[in-house]
Order: sequence, then C-alpha cells, then structure tokens
Amino acid sequence: MGALEGAGAMAAVRASEGEVSESLAGFGDRLAVAAVNAPGNVVVSGDEAALGEWEAAFVAEDGGARKVTRLRVSNAFHSALMDPMLDEFRALAEGVEFSPPGVPIVSKCVWGGRW
Repeated sequence: MGALEGAGAMAAVRASEGEVSESLAGFGDRLAVAAVNAPGNVVVSGDEAALGEWEAAFVAEDGGARKVTRLRVSNAFHSALMDPMLDEFRALAEGVEFSPPGVPIVSKCVWGGRW
C-alpha cells in the first residue's frame, strides 16, 4: 500500500447506498462505494478528479442540502486504485503459515476503572 500512497481520495456522504450507487453509474471504475457505515452514511472512494466531479453534481442535485465530507486518507481504499497491490499482497499471504494459537491469552479491558 505504501507504493500507492497518494492514489485517489475518499468522501463520506449522508445518503442511502441506493442513491449513491445510482449517482456513480456514469463514473465506471473511477469511483465506487467503499463502505456503508450505517443507513444514510456511505463512503465513496476512487480517482480524486472524478470524486470532485461527483461531489459537485451530487450536492447540486439536492440544492446543496447534502453533506459530503472529504476524508483525510493516504489512499482511495476499497476502490480499483488499490488493485495494483493485490498480486504482491497475494504472494505475501501465500507465504504465511497458519496454525492454531500456541499461547493462551486472557484479556481484561478496563476503561475508567470499570469493566
């Protein structure tokens, strides 16, 4: 991922997944729904220029009432811009040996003195 740093951008938008997906139809693989965090809370990811075009059109479509927030990220995660790293990632993952854990772990989470 480090080699791809600076590739693309992401934005969170208050809209349904259906509304956002429909609005991305003309952008092909330049933009994608990256995450649906909650009903009415969607993240769009992809080419920075395309994201700017989409954002302007999407906000204007509703008379400027929609809230779109650019995310401060190093990459356009969950988009086609991350595809160039997949072969190297796959090769690394294939070299990992998986096995059951050998050390028992007991975790105690305390926050503010309470469980």
